[in-house]
Amino acid sequence: MNDQACPTGTGIAADRNAVATGNNMKTALRNVETEAEHATPPVLLAATTILLLAGGACDRVTDSPTKGLDDDTSATLLDADPNWQTIDKYIQEHAVWLEVGRKIAVEEDRMFIPLTELPERPDIGPAIAAASAILEGAGRYDRTIEAAEFLVKLPQFDSGAAGNPRNQRLTYAAARAIADLAPDYERWPELVAQIDSLRQNGDSAQSAANVFLEEMATGAENPVLSASARYYRARDLARAVDAEGLSAAERAVSRERALEMATGLKAGVESEQFRGRFGEALATRTFSDAEADLIDRIRRTTVGGILPALAGSSLDGIEETLADYRGRVLLLDFWATWCKPCVAALPDLRELVADLGADRFALLAISVDANLETVTTFIEKEPMPWANWHVGTSSEVTRKLDVRSYPTYILVDQHGQVLARTNSLSAEFLSLVEQTVATASEG
Repeated sequence: MNDQACPTGTGIAADRNAVATGNNMKTALRNVETEAEHATPPVLLAATTILLLAGGACDRVTDSPTKGLDDDTSATLLDADPNWQTIDKYIQEHAVWLEVGRKIAVEEDRMFIPLTELPERPDIGPAIAAASAILEGAGRYDRTIEAAEFLVKLPQFDSGAAGNPRNQRLTYAAARAIADLAPDYERWPELVAQIDSLRQNGDSAQSAANVFLEEMATGAENPVLSASARYYRARDLARAVDAEGLSAAERAVSRERALEMATGLKAGVESEQFRGRFGEALATRTFSDAEADLIDRIRRTTVGGILPALAGSSLDGIEETLADYRGRVLLLDFWATWCKPCVAALPDLRELVADLGADRFALLAISVDANLETVTTFIEKEPMPWANWHVGTSSEVTRKLDVRSYPTYILVDQHGQVLARTNSLSAEFLSLVEQTVATASEG
């Protein structure tokens, strides 16, 4: 039985034919458009470079990025040289380090390169200290905005550093500094996505992210910042609809709160480009598109909603829709060959399929692997005797269903209503699947 999901992470857009080094690494950081998942231990993905977020908490910082830190830490940061060259040097060293992993992946045709096979990761500490010193100057130093961006984007460089409570406090201070010092800042969608990603580091980090997003959603003067904050805050509120143990009335209240936050977020920025996470940065996607999709997801893909008839391709290329499975209880399994918890769950899934029978129950596994051949080769060794789709790393299916970690299981009754969403095959969830099938059979 498996109860651990592959954690989410933020990624630098890259592929086997494009290498980001030096100054164009900074450009790549400003154009984050893809994201993927990976399992522990941390690894480098060849097609898309991924860095895990580490655990940690953060507290609100208002007037100073060092306020609330211990004296030794504050002294270290304040004594640091506010020199952008220190940060730039680290960015270039990090780009070279990533390139080593990419080259190994390409030469050996491997999707993942364990960090243990790479040279030692460049030390990010001096760069963080320099950026903090620049930020402490409250606009007195050149490159203050760039230094603040660097601190917000720590997860792209070093997951462990991003999970450090001190650095998380600096991250939120940096985001607020950008809001205060650069009213016309143009890259808020990407930066707010980074803030949202930090909520994965525990309850405290989630609370701090919510505070920032609430503040910006209601009080930001920049309309793009306000719209971006409302988008991610509404999406987080939508997650509450899926919480276990809620009554129908409680779910309805949670859904209404999410809809209230989402509705109208596009005001004033309808045609502005929206860049989100997990494949949300599709071509020509605007805030109008983002709002419409988000409202649709809240209404239709959270628990209690009726699943949309999304389309996908089976491993042999046959087009299907989710509506084709109506009449049977359906369990969706979003997975990948590189996801250890996904693979560990296969014996339980085989047992479930064997026990419940194909006339009453259908399991549809939806692979997010980059290449179809990877999936078919895997299944030759690890039988998956049920329906299988391959949608790739970024798809309409995962976006519409708001899938952000793997495995993700979605239980749907015979009428298409979403009954539960989870990341593990717990005893309680498996019991719910069996009870749903039994009830459907009796009906």
